[in-house]
Amino acid sequence: MENGPYRPRADHQLDINPYSWHTYANVLFIDQPAGTGFSYAERGSGVHDIPTAAKAIRIFLGKFFKVFPEYEQSEVYLAGESYAGVYIPYIARELVDASERPGTDFRVNLAGLAFGNGWVDGYMHVGARGKDMSIAARNLTRECDLDYKRYGERIKFESCDKIFDVILNASIQMYVAAGNKTCLNIYDKRLRDPYPECGMAWPPILPHVYSYLKAGAGLRKDVVKAIHAEGKPTQWTECDNNVMTSLNDDRSKSSHLVRAPLARGDVQAAQY
Repeated sequence: MENGPYRPRADHQLDINPYSWHTYANVLFIDQPAGTGFSYAERGSGVHDIPTAAKAIRIFLGKFFKVFPEYEQSEVYLAGESYAGVYIPYIARELVDASERPGTDFRVNLAGLAFGNGWVDGYMHVGARGKDMSIAARNLTRECDLDYKRYGERIKFESCDKIFDVILNASIQMYVAAGNKTCLNIYDKRLRDPYPECGMAWPPILPHVYSYLKAGAGLRKDVVKAIHAEGKPTQWTECDNNVMTSLNDDRSKSSHLVRAPLARGDVQAAQY
């Protein structure tokens, strides 16, 4: 939809993307953690913390290089957006540590990290918003501050995460009086969106992606079969709530603490 070689159309066909990243590099898209995109876990409910997800990527890359040894010496760049601000540093740390273990045959030429609009932790991103909003949001912000001081820097605090929902719900109530139900755009507070989109209906071709990748309702079963994605029992969705739920109790430390030692080495990190 954004970086790949094709862009789907409303008629379930494809257009060539002239700005695809594959024109400059070999691009490997990975649906992770398990449950994201077309990936699934054969046993259990997937992963419950980001370090475990990072280990899965390290295992995958080790097998990938065995199948495709011609890429083993290539420079590797890890890239993502949004929650990639959490998982990209953890994956990078796992790859670097695995490469340095005595006696290991795992090697990866990690050259750089890039994440756009990266999320680091709830305290940094949501806490700042809460101070300017409703009384409920300000009260949660105080709880968020206390949790941060009590337990240190973590990826997730329930008190911090709830601020986001309070702000969004307050924005819905605030603009219903205007005659049409609108809400705050979660990515740009200057914008108002129809409810319940609230910023999530982006890019505009997202509905075409759903149509192209879903096998039900007479849609493109041939596509799902062609990319060998028939193993997942549920339909493709952009954001899987089951993945989010399985990570709800993740008490891992904030990713900026993981990224710091990487930036001091040979790996270049960029956030934009």
